Amino acid sequence: MGIKVGIIGCGSITKLRHAPEYKANPFVDEIVFYDRNPERAEALADMFGGTVEQDVDKLLTDPMIQVISDCSSNESHH
Repeated sequence: MGIKVGIIGCGSITKLRHAPEYKANPFVDEIVFYDRNPERAEALADMFGGTVEQDVDKLLTDPMIQVISDCSSNESHH
């Protein structure tokens, strides 16, 4: 069983770096995307074969997610 990854924020850094690198990693089985704009999350989930979480708190508390990349804008990192 591989790693389940969550990504918060679906902008350029996710599209160009995080998602492709997780997709290429043989130890990652699933990527879950969250963005305040659900259409952006859906687009990347379609592009990288992932799923979408509509609620960031559910993503953060999902016991199956082992890794989270915070790719939100800098002012949201806190």
